[in-house]
Amino acid sequence: MGRLDGKIAIVTGASRGIGRAIAKELALEGAKVALNFQFNEAMALELAAEIQAAGGECMLDKANVADPNEARSMVAKVVEKWGRLDIIVNNAGITRDSSRRWYRSRPRSDSSVSRPANPYRSSCAAH
Repeated sequence: MGRLDGKIAIVTGASRGIGRAIAKELALEGAKVALNFQFNEAMALELAAEIQAAGGECMLDKANVADPNEARSMVAKVVEKWGRLDIIVNNAGITRDSSRRWYRSRPRSDSSVSRPANPYRSSCAAH
């Protein structure tokens, strides 16, 4: 029995990196997890297979959570499938400049390179 048995979660940006690790951990703790991705469907499918192989339940949803309509649609699909939503992990982010050379030249205190993909929209969509 996991600490999150019966809970329903969405993890934005779940196909890789921190989002992937969070989604896996939520599933291992018993949550049903909606795996949001925008571009990397192959990695999202791989994660879904890993979660299901471990006995977890998940669904995939391709959505750009920076778009309010897509965020609302994502939440609606989760609620339609599982009846409610308990947890949102707003992990998706965008990078303004993908040039590694530019990034390495910036001072470490420059936090404007990456920012969340508007967690407000994802959260509002859940209300």
